[in-house]
Amino acid sequence: MKRVLAGIAAAACLTAPVWACDNDDADGADIGLVLSGGGAFANTHIGVIRALEEEGVPVHCIVGTSMGSVVGGLYAAGWSPDEMRHEFETADWPQLITNTLGRENLPYREKDRQDEYYSDYIAGWGENGLILPSSVTTLRGLQGFYRDLLDEAPPDFDFDDLPIPYRAVATDLGTGQAVVLGDGDIVESMLASMSVPGLFDPREIDGRLLIDGGMSKQLPVDVAREMGADIIIVVDTTVEPGPPPANPSVVQVAQQLVQVQVWLNRTEQAELLTERDILIRPDLTGLATGAFERAGEGFESGLAAAEPYRERMREIAAMAAPPLHRPDAIAARFTGGARTVTNVRIDNETIVSDAIISDRFGIHPGDSVTRQDIREGLIEVAGLDTFGAIDAGFETDGTLTLRTEERPLGRNLFQAGITLSSSFEQDSRYVLRARYTRSPVNASGAQFSLNGAIGSDIEISAEWLQPFGRGGRFFYLVEGGYTGQPLALDIGGVRIDQYWMTRRFAGGRIGRDFGRFGRISVHSEYRNGEYDTKFEWIPDGGDVDLETAILGVEFELDTLDHPDFPTRGQAIDIGYRWVADLVDVDPFDDVYEVYQVRAQQAFSFGDWGVSVSGEVGSSEDQGNTLESLFFLGGFRNLTAIGERQLPNNDYSLVGIEAYRRLTPSDAVGAIPIWVGVLAEYGDFTLDLGSDGIFYGHTSSLTGYAAVNTLIGPAFFGYGYGQHGDQTVFVYIGREF
Repeated sequence: MKRVLAGIAAAACLTAPVWACDNDDADGADIGLVLSGGGAFANTHIGVIRALEEEGVPVHCIVGTSMGSVVGGLYAAGWSPDEMRHEFETADWPQLITNTLGRENLPYREKDRQDEYYSDYIAGWGENGLILPSSVTTLRGLQGFYRDLLDEAPPDFDFDDLPIPYRAVATDLGTGQAVVLGDGDIVESMLASMSVPGLFDPREIDGRLLIDGGMSKQLPVDVAREMGADIIIVVDTTVEPGPPPANPSVVQVAQQLVQVQVWLNRTEQAELLTERDILIRPDLTGLATGAFERAGEGFESGLAAAEPYRERMREIAAMAAPPLHRPDAIAARFTGGARTVTNVRIDNETIVSDAIISDRFGIHPGDSVTRQDIREGLIEVAGLDTFGAIDAGFETDGTLTLRTEERPLGRNLFQAGITLSSSFEQDSRYVLRARYTRSPVNASGAQFSLNGAIGSDIEISAEWLQPFGRGGRFFYLVEGGYTGQPLALDIGGVRIDQYWMTRRFAGGRIGRDFGRFGRISVHSEYRNGEYDTKFEWIPDGGDVDLETAILGVEFELDTLDHPDFPTRGQAIDIGYRWVADLVDVDPFDDVYEVYQVRAQQAFSFGDWGVSVSGEVGSSEDQGNTLESLFFLGGFRNLTAIGERQLPNNDYSLVGIEAYRRLTPSDAVGAIPIWVGVLAEYGDFTLDLGSDGIFYGHTSSLTGYAAVNTLIGPAFFGYGYGQHGDQTVFVYIGREF
């Protein structure tokens, strides 16, 4: 595939000019538009373009760097300034930049993993050893957004064939030289141009790793000149670096170096402008590079910055060549209509079977599809939870090409998480968790995992998850291992015993995966272990042997948009199991039926999120096996009571929680801080057979603050119960 790539840091390195502008001097001057990088400052570019249109200035070619390449590419493809403003104002930029999908659209397996580990896979292992993430996030969210806006763009074409000829500028990570992208995939070119080092992964194009163009050519004036522009209009949002702070941190040193480098190459390019050209520098006061949600303010700032140049714009319009009339130009912008698929091609770089991917995608030749249909298909493919980037686009002949890539970290993946909790009453808990996953293992998308935990709980276990059937929507899971954890037995606020429970287990599960929504499964398990008492002085106390067999069914659904502070969606977990106590001489005489139902509904009211939850459970076990009992107490589980202090075999629990994010929820990069209040009511029964029946009910009211940390979400709060129970608590991580 040919590619117009030119390292143009010095005149000696320039390739032969590519006259992309009109260049018929007899009909007037050719106008080039140059848009600098600057993150969300690029909103101002849109306002300036609006002013150019109002004054009748035709644009014959466009060059953009970083977000300037995005605005420039959209305008070159036919998007109007007003349409771009609308799209930028209504886009969910934090989600696009920090995540690939909203949580409600994540594969259910990934949601399940979020409940255990705050962090996603944090490292990989390949041929050259440990692979650490190359960025904070990926460009997958923005890739889908730009693909939607440029739905009609073929995957490989000459950017001169757009309604306005266009170039995107990136930087070669290997040489540091500018790379001018003039053909190929316009979405990939825009992504490469804006791949800020450390924030986004580099993009590989034609064997080169490319990063943000601002590192080499923040203001690509010479590129526009080489395209044949006679007059250049530049919109520059570069921030001049200030003096470094005293005793700068490592981060501040890195930021200062980047700002200085960008400013130096910007200044070199600005000096190439002549008296005929225009350099517009919008007022950036009140804006920020990450404040994409302020698209309207940036638009108005761009309009205001263009105001002093309107007379000059009218002069340019009078001497300019006529606007480009290109009847054969590629209609790259989104048209909003359905398209007929002539063929479906799978471009798959992973070991997963093309057939499984195709079945998951669910789009076939002859189908009439919209972009929403394609998005739904991509979400279904992502449900296999084995890929890195997933993308799809039409070719000129109507072929819909689906592209799947391996994860940048490879197939050997590591993740870790931590749980810390304390109510400051000698019941602290700490658990460090780690997981190794090989994914995918085979063409069906199987996953193998080793799990470990150390601290208050210990664990070593392994599991094999094997999808099967059409599209891999059915699965079976085989697991086994060893766990140990403390188990306190409190009745009426008095600690009757305190055990250390050890358990060896082996089991399996078979079921149907409903993609991002949930799953239904049947499971069986064998457990062998013991409860070792710490209260040896209690008469008839002592160790308890454990040997049980379990058969159960479970239905799980989760469409919540956030694991901790949802504002929409539902979660339901219904489980029913039969537990046979094999310690008994005749185990079938001691079969306990156990069921548990949990449900949660989330709402939003203005700036507040509200969650209403309820659960019930019942077990026929009267304390013989202990593990078949339920234990109430702890955060969001009757918070005013200490963790697991209310054993029972019948209970009901309802709660209503309201929370509000204090930091702006629509600001990219803002550290989330929440405050919340929680009201709970619980009713429970502990039936110990001949040893008596204990009834109870209690309620609690809790206030808390929460913040995301590097080791997980942290909650700090105070809970007060109706019987005088109270806790001051801190929880960090998940699984509490």
